[in-house]
Amino acid sequence: MPSFQAPVAKAPAPAPVAPAAPKPVVSRAAFPVFQSLAELESHAKSCQRCVLARRRKGVVPSGGPEKADWAVLTLYAWAEDLDRGQILAGSYAAELLEMARSIGLGAPAATAIFGCTPDDPADTTIQGFTEAVRCRGHWLQRLKLSGCKAILVLDHKATLLARGPSAPVEWPAHRGTRWEIDGIPAVSTHHPTRMARQAALRPEVESDLNQILSIVKGAR
Repeated sequence: MPSFQAPVAKAPAPAPVAPAAPKPVVSRAAFPVFQSLAELESHAKSCQRCVLARRRKGVVPSGGPEKADWAVLTLYAWAEDLDRGQILAGSYAAELLEMARSIGLGAPAATAIFGCTPDDPADTTIQGFTEAVRCRGHWLQRLKLSGCKAILVLDHKATLLARGPSAPVEWPAHRGTRWEIDGIPAVSTHHPTRMARQAALRPEVESDLNQILSIVKGAR
C-alpha cells in the first residue's frame, strides 16, 4: 500500500523588525587649521563634535587680547563671562588679573577646555576626557594663535583634562608644578573663586604668577 505523510506546517514568517532609531551624528572630522581668532571663534560657535553641542548654555571659546605673552586656560566660561562674551571677563577674575598686573604681567589671552558652557555645571558626566579631546583643537589653537610663552592653568579639573587620562593629577600637590602643553610651559594654580573663599591661598597663586613671569622673561 502506498504510504501517505501528513503535510508539514510551515513555520510562521518572523514579524518585521522595526529599524533602530538613528543615533545622533557627532562629527569627528579633523579640525581645520585656523588662521585667525575670528575664524576659530566662528567655528566653535557652530561646533557639533560632542554632547555639549546639545547641552550648552552658550559658547565662549576665548578672552583677552588676541596676542599675549601669557595665557590662562580654565574649565569653561562662567555666567558673567557668558554675559560679556569673553573668558575671564567676570568680576570673579578681577583679583587674579590685578595680582598679575601688580607683578608686571600684561593682560593674558584666555581660553577654556570646554568652549561650550554646560547647561548644568554640576553634571560632570558631560565634562570628561571625551569632550575635552573633541574640544582640544579649539583651545590648543587659541593658545598657539596668542603666541603665549607660558600658560596658567586654573585648578584641578582643567589641569587633569588638559594633561589627559594617562597623567593623573594629585591636588593640591601638583599646584605650582611646571609642566608643558604641546611644548608651551604651563603652571597650575587655584581658581580665583577658590582663592576668594580661602585667603590663605593668595600667596600660592602669587607664587605661581611669579613663575609665569619668570618663564615669560626668560623666553624674551
